Amino acid sequence: MSVSEIGMIALIAVVFLASIFPVKGMLRSQEMKTQARTEAGLVVSAIHQYLEKYNKYPLDVSVTGGTTEFYETKTDAKFMAVLTGKDTAANPLGANFFDPSLRGLNVGRLGSEGNLVDPWGREYTVRITANEDKYVGVIPELGEKPLREAVAVWSRGAVADQKDAKAWIRSWD
Repeated sequence: MSVSEIGMIALIAVVFLASIFPVKGMLRSQEMKTQARTEAGLVVSAIHQYLEKYNKYPLDVSVTGGTTEFYETKTDAKFMAVLTGKDTAANPLGANFFDPSLRGLNVGRLGSEGNLVDPWGREYTVRITANEDKYVGVIPELGEKPLREAVAVWSRGAVADQKDAKAWIRSWD
């Protein structure tokens, strides 16, 4: 082989390898979004199971914001302790409503502090209805129409201060 042939082969190899790495990055990004969507859905399911068991939402714990329309919190250790049965004051039967391993899923692992974080290391936002219409109200980033869900959970995705709600990973999609 001549030097020019070896050079051409090397160039082809470099171009090929360069084309593979962005694909791997895109696949990992999609995997993280899928994981976040699954975890958000699991939190919604756990909240609905809590409601079914106790005939009320787990509203009295870890509430960081809210109005007469909704309560808003994060998936911090205190809130997750209620859903996992560790807080027997708020969950007297100690029922574990949040256990993805029972569904054979390898997601939803609680952090060392007992909180649930998204694949980017931030807690999810949880909004639960607080009135009779069963809607969580208006989320400003989504526009003026109220979100017609009783429970909504979302991650802002890879960008912590993401204002564009279309980029959020949302339980209601």
